[in-house]
Amino acid sequence: MKSLRWIVACAAILGAQESQRDAQVGDLRFKIPAGWSRVEKQGVTALVPPGLPPGKTAYLALFPPADLKSSLRDWFDAQWASMMKGYRVLEGGQAKPLNENGLESISASAAVADRAGKGWAVIFGGIQNGTRVQPMLFMSSAPELYQEHSKGLQIFLTTLRLSPSGPARTEPRESGAGSNGRLDGIYRNFSDFDAVANKTRSGGYQYQTFYPDGRFVGKMPDQGMDNDDRADMKASPLFWGTYTVSGNQATVLLPVTLPYRTRPEVRHFTVCQGGLMLNSGDCNPDPILSSYRLDGGDGVTLRGTFRRPDYRTPNGPKQGIAFTPDGRFGDDGVLKAAPVVHRDARGNYTLDDGIPGRGTYRVGHYTLTLSYSDGRVKRVTFYLEPGASKTDVREFYISAWKFVRVE
Repeated sequence: MKSLRWIVACAAILGAQESQRDAQVGDLRFKIPAGWSRVEKQGVTALVPPGLPPGKTAYLALFPPADLKSSLRDWFDAQWASMMKGYRVLEGGQAKPLNENGLESISASAAVADRAGKGWAVIFGGIQNGTRVQPMLFMSSAPELYQEHSKGLQIFLTTLRLSPSGPARTEPRESGAGSNGRLDGIYRNFSDFDAVANKTRSGGYQYQTFYPDGRFVGKMPDQGMDNDDRADMKASPLFWGTYTVSGNQATVLLPVTLPYRTRPEVRHFTVCQGGLMLNSGDCNPDPILSSYRLDGGDGVTLRGTFRRPDYRTPNGPKQGIAFTPDGRFGDDGVLKAAPVVHRDARGNYTLDDGIPGRGTYRVGHYTLTLSYSDGRVKRVTFYLEPGASKTDVREFYISAWKFVRVE
């Protein structure tokens, strides 16, 4: 298997020249190769080459920088072991450290097979930047895809350079050491990394919601976290359970739900800074196992008109909603564009009527509450991407649907 050498990457960093229209992810600045697509998912940036054959996958994933709590080698060994839990190494996999001109990096390349027997070419590594490390991962489902797109990779490498290391990240830390030993929020993770590379929507995300009263639901709540969920708990008991937190370990208990679950199910999480790790004992970023806490919109200021990104396409929904900073809104059918569904008193799903109107709004705790002047009150799940501005909001989500500011 011919693979990308991390040594080449480091040499390219040391000899990189200035280039125009650079992109930046975390501590990395670079130029996206012509024709490659940039896909943003859950805080991870994937660069996807053009013209992938049907059923084939290739991507270069750039993860948020991680704080180094020990040596670069210790970080790499823990991360590589965590990644390889779902794979069988066929060839390679040896760590290759490099220290040149004070710049430390480490990488490994391998031919692996997943649990289904599918073969992959994998290159994973990290570049140290002060007290942080910038992780990168290249994966392809066929070795020839590296050969085909090696020119694009080389463009990425030859324009790659590091930004000065910033301070340690300051996301809130959810842990059992909190005032009530509870988690509080909606967490999102990849359910299928192939979906990121192929830019498909189905199967791309999974959601898990932890309520501060100890309830857990293995999906996104229907109408935000400040809504009465009794109808959904009755209609969808399979998703609901409880959780406890001890130190940095969270344990979820899903009770027997006949005929679907004949015995209790237990799930274990490690509580990390800014997120969770499923079935893992460490807090290293992982493309398969990491789950990030979304921003529930507390303290957010909304202004401008928001519509779905595809509203200009022939079949895209045109409805949107306009907000003013003083708490007023004008809705021209946004909940039909989402589309939003609710539970009725019997627990059945019903599609929102999308009737326009005006009124006042409130945002907080993953809930957008719209109080219409005609007396209607609607609540929907609302959130921002982690780290998004709360004073200059350019995009937000209603349920799983993104809305962007257009004016």
